[in-house]
Amino acid sequence: MSLYDFIATDDGRFPRLLSSKKHTADGRAKNRFDSYDDLYELEILKDENPYKDVFFYTGLPFIYSIDWSYSQERCRTLSEHLMRNLSKGSRYEIHRILLADSRSAKSFRRDIDNGLKERREHKLSVSVGPDRFSDELCRLFGEGEIFFVRLY
Repeated sequence: MSLYDFIATDDGRFPRLLSSKKHTADGRAKNRFDSYDDLYELEILKDENPYKDVFFYTGLPFIYSIDWSYSQERCRTLSEHLMRNLSKGSRYEIHRILLADSRSAKSFRRDIDNGLKERREHKLSVSVGPDRFSDELCRLFGEGEIFFVRLY
């Protein structure tokens, strides 16, 4: 099973975030990298074909995958992107889930049920200020547990 991080929203205009280490200025993917670590830079991409697991965790229609390997710096970049681009009146959720091991329909359903039971639910206000918002979000990601955050 693999961890999968995503943002769910009803805001269809939420902007993606491309890494200059993984994409050219015009948005095309790069084929060469300066270091192996560049492959793990933060990107937020609209997911047109999300994993089937995702819709058990949210009812919001737009899914943006968070493609990265967690680090404090990347998490701060994520929180800054969120703070800059959240639209008043739209709903946002941040999820870290374990993708189900779908060897069979029964094992898939069992893994989803376990994931829903095990995740920790949080509410995080964007009005607490950028530093506190970032610290709390990074603490959650840094713990490595599965969770769900409703932004308000």
